Amino acid sequence: MSGDRSHDGVRSSILRIASILAVLLAVAGLFAVAPSASADKIVFTRVDGRSGGLVVMRPDGNVVSVARGFVISYYDLSLDGRRLVRSGGQVLVTPFTARDRLAVGRTRVLTRKNPGIWPRWSPNGQSVAGVREVGGSSQVFVVRLGDGQARQLRTSVSMKFPSWSPDGRRIVAQGPRGLWVINVATGAAREILSFDTDNDSASEPAWSPDGRWIAFTRGPRDSTDDPPDSELWRVRPDGSGLRQLTHLTGAAPVGPPAWSPDGRRLAFTMYTGGDNRPVATIRANGSGLRVLTRRGFNYGVDWSR
Repeated sequence: MSGDRSHDGVRSSILRIASILAVLLAVAGLFAVAPSASADKIVFTRVDGRSGGLVVMRPDGNVVSVARGFVISYYDLSLDGRRLVRSGGQVLVTPFTARDRLAVGRTRVLTRKNPGIWPRWSPNGQSVAGVREVGGSSQVFVVRLGDGQARQLRTSVSMKFPSWSPDGRRIVAQGPRGLWVINVATGAAREILSFDTDNDSASEPAWSPDGRWIAFTRGPRDSTDDPPDSELWRVRPDGSGLRQLTHLTGAAPVGPPAWSPDGRRLAFTMYTGGDNRPVATIRANGSGLRVLTRRGFNYGVDWSR
């Protein structure tokens, strides 16, 4: 009998301790800090009056840092958001500090091979794609950072604004009138989207992080309207699912849009006339337009972690 009572007492003590632990864990859960998308950063170049620099901003519009005097046209962020790559006769990389400040003084040369303008870092971080002039035609080049090997993805038409697929196997680029997808391994290219009219074109594509969509600007190639009648659209990589995203009034998207890391929103600059180019974001379905800046000549928007 005494042994049974002893075992009962032990079991009772264990149950009491377990109950206390459960309460403590529940309370801890109430105060636990969940991961937040606010750690993402939107980066763009701003020229405002006589000053300018690279702006780092949170998706809610709060400015984190400004690298004054760092005014460049063509750059790209690594997927982890820790480095910025640019090209100008060679490939340069500049790191960000833990507080998302650009450490300009720590810039180094990755390779002296030149991928050209519109540099885009491959998803695995081992190559940089860009565009160079070859015999009067703009061609996509891929520079491997390990050994500096540069390879031309030969296409029958001129290409601009390359953007990698998430798996790094394909690149979408802007052709003369539409969008082309290029196989990186073979160089084979096919046009996935074009328009019948001479003054209607698809330009400045950006591949979504999940690989399902390509966002781009659709509008007239030659327009006297100020701003031009252009809008953001999206299409699947096989050319299906064409859908208009923005319905802007007195504004037009300028430059390639940038997808958020989770693929739920797009950031872009809007030309509203004169020297004013606000930075804005929208949801991937075209709703929820949010203007983040109200002043300055902004361009080169990118979005990363």
